Amino acid sequence: MYLFPHLMNFSHRFKSLLCTFVLLALLSACSNDSAELPEHIRNSKQLIILTNQNGSEDTFQLEKEVVFEDSLMLDQINAITTDSQGRVYIAGESWGKRQLHIFEPDGSYADSLGTLGSEPGEFQSIDNVQIENGELLLFDRTLQRLTRYNFQHKSLLDTLNFEVTQDLSEEYRSISFSSEPVARVSDNTFLMIHRQIRNPAYEPEGILKFSLKDLNEIDRLHIADFSDVTYMIGDYAGSPAAFTLPLPERTVYHISESGNLYVAHTSEFFIKSYSLEDGSEGSSYYFAADRSVMNPKEINHPRFSHNRQLLKVRESAEYPEFWPVLYSVISDDEDRIWISKISDDRKYLEWWIVDDRKREITGRLTLPISKKIIHIKNGMVYTVEKDEMGFEKVVRYRLI
Repeated sequence: MYLFPHLMNFSHRFKSLLCTFVLLALLSACSNDSAELPEHIRNSKQLIILTNQNGSEDTFQLEKEVVFEDSLMLDQINAITTDSQGRVYIAGESWGKRQLHIFEPDGSYADSLGTLGSEPGEFQSIDNVQIENGELLLFDRTLQRLTRYNFQHKSLLDTLNFEVTQDLSEEYRSISFSSEPVARVSDNTFLMIHRQIRNPAYEPEGILKFSLKDLNEIDRLHIADFSDVTYMIGDYAGSPAAFTLPLPERTVYHISESGNLYVAHTSEFFIKSYSLEDGSEGSSYYFAADRSVMNPKEINHPRFSHNRQLLKVRESAEYPEFWPVLYSVISDDEDRIWISKISDDRKYLEWWIVDDRKREITGRLTLPISKKIIHIKNGMVYTVEKDEMGFEKVVRYRLI
């Protein structure tokens, strides 16, 4: 039995009022934060606003294991994948060669496929590699086609050509697009990218469209539109000349093993996901990241001083106020999204690891920008790096 029941009642009423006040204050704060977001972010579906709850300390490290190069002297590596046995498939370009190089898990060289050309089994570029249903799939962006091999015997099956151009005038009047197959989603359905055909000197900003194409259907299923890479415009003897920044504003994307397409424009820390089953929009992740101020002197580097006209083109350009925020986005086989954020000195990338199941940041990692992560599977991280001669190689690390 309470000695002062009226005081206890007052206490209960006070606590109730206090809880209500705190709840209203939190709701008001969330509403204000949401109201301050750009409209295209505020209106996205299933928006998750990330916070830096893990601080700035790294929670993961990489332990170097194997280097895959075998004196190939590759000028450029466009894509890699791995099979269930841990073999590594590297799509590489070198002088007069366009090949897929196959390595054993211990780094020893096993085999190669393809050469430079336009005939079946030849490539102008190999931009994506898939292993699926007993087939090895190589996607050529330049020739806009898919080449299929038997995975076990590495024998050529066939070549599938896609439309070279598409008139999408129902959405964009008088604009033509080149159509590129990016990945096979199912037996007859492919993820396509449509790039605006443009002269960047006069159209520095372009349109990038994502769609699903069923080969048995005439129409395509539109997914989303983004911006293609942005060009800078300088003056070349009275005419506009286009060039790109070392870290340009562009759209980056990745296809997860679970069938999601992750897309981001590097101008902001905002990643959207889409289901490749029906093209529907899924979760979106946003972080209010600060942008580093751009100093044009970083662009007009002394390495251009040997070419006075090239230096004048760069000096005459009008530069954006800020550097991009993001560099790349990739996902692993555990439905984690790896988002690389450009640091203030631009020599390092801050990798933010987001668990797409828990919808939260679960780890951090800082790496030199020269170590470009392009594949993650079974706790292994594969990077593209340069050797002492400037040729590219693949290095496998264990995530610890």
